[in-house]
Amino acid sequence: MQGTKAKNFTEFRPWHEGHKLVLTTYRFLRAFPDEGQFSLRDEMKKAVVSVTNNIAEGYACDSAAERMNFFVLANAAMVEFQNCLLIARDVGYLKSAYFDEIARQAAIVNRQLAGLVSATKKER
Repeated sequence: MQGTKAKNFTEFRPWHEGHKLVLTTYRFLRAFPDEGQFSLRDEMKKAVVSVTNNIAEGYACDSAAERMNFFVLANAAMVEFQNCLLIARDVGYLKSAYFDEIARQAAIVNRQLAGLVSATKKER
């Protein structure tokens, strides 16, 4: 990827911050109730992992257009995750302090994604 000093995606700062969000989310999701096949917990896991998957895939792409597609998908997954996070708080699955911790990390990831999209637009 043009302009990055990371040797692989695991050293890429946006992925790294997203991975922190995944780990924090999984830690707090252990306490969620199991609601069956399509639980809020499962939706949150899917969305937050999709963020880092798409960042990693975008990092591996050769063209700016391909990268942009993955970074836009990562952003969409982030929005989905944030919506689920609000629902979890509002239905009482997530205490305010836990919500605040996850929301702070999500804000960092949001800034990283905005930077990725902006930088990739300039490459095109």
